[in-house]
Amino acid sequence: MNDLELPLVLFTVLSQAAVGVAWVAAFKGGGSPLRSPALLSAAFLGLALAASLFHLGHPTLAVTALRNLGSAWLSLEILAAGLFFAFVIVGAVIQRKIWQVLGLVSGALMVVASGLTYAAPGYPSYDNALPTLLFFLTAMILGLSWGWRFIPEDGRPGTARLLAAVLLVAMVLNLVAPCLWANGVMAARMSAAAFASSPLFWLYVVAALGVPMVLIFKRLQIPTWMPVYLLAGELFGRMLFFALPAHSALTLGGIN
Repeated sequence: MNDLELPLVLFTVLSQAAVGVAWVAAFKGGGSPLRSPALLSAAFLGLALAASLFHLGHPTLAVTALRNLGSAWLSLEILAAGLFFAFVIVGAVIQRKIWQVLGLVSGALMVVASGLTYAAPGYPSYDNALPTLLFFLTAMILGLSWGWRFIPEDGRPGTARLLAAVLLVAMVLNLVAPCLWANGVMAARMSAAAFASSPLFWLYVVAALGVPMVLIFKRLQIPTWMPVYLLAGELFGRMLFFALPAHSALTLGGIN
């Protein structure tokens, strides 16, 4: 990591938005038609998969990434993404609950596999459940905000409260994590210092999480512009996720 990794930023955030919208449609959509949220999920995931190709040296050989299903979380992530995309598309056409359920399962598997892909031993600050938790929070933030219009009117205040609560959890987790890293090995301490000293990190915590949390909780509604704002905020935060942590290689020759 340690650079912006824009294709990975787009792939992870947009694919998690796709999963989040599918969750909201399943659990809070009431009697609304399944086609519209399914198409939105498919659009997010289609853009995510297209962006991921720019991370590959040879995009035409992308299918070879499935060769290591038994040993690499990345391969499982790609398989789950493909299955999720297929189930969402089929569900939009056929509109049967079974396809929705299969989409939810494969989508959740994709988020878990994605989180474990970046729980790399070389990054002590991320070699734990943190990436998976952050990715699930992104899915919930974007799913609740973009899926807002698919929710019946009487369920929208409760959805707004839930989104505000998720934003609060995300803000707390982002603040607590560097504090925990500060008591770890040298690379983790370097990551803690990088996040704590970055004005961009504090901008993300305040502007992308804190401000919308307060606005949504006070109004108990999600303004029309808020989904786009939250998407931009999560993209910005994901850039920091890839750019700021320290690799263990930076501490070679030092004291752990």
